[in-house]
Amino acid sequence: MQGPTIYDAAEWSSGAVTNYDVSAQTLFVDVKNAKYVSIRCDVSMTVRFNSTSAPAITVNANTAFEVWHDVHHIYITTTGTTAVKIFISQP
Repeated sequence: MQGPTIYDAAEWSSGAVTNYDVSAQTLFVDVKNAKYVSIRCDVSMTVRFNSTSAPAITVNANTAFEVWHDVHHIYITTTGTTAVKIFISQP
């Protein structure tokens, strides 16, 4: 029998930022190492996983971007006001 899934989620309005560490939004409090990440935004932005030196990935506006990977940090870059929603979980 599998144990309960632990998750964190956050929604906020971001201004223009570069490599903003989303742990400031109380993500990665209960989940230290996510296995699943879902990101939504209303304006396209870029995201980096685990390191600011990792390649940037574009998250298109109004689409769900999902990752099944070990993630312990998320960094976002936006050029203006963006509504951001992030859900992370670990089994």
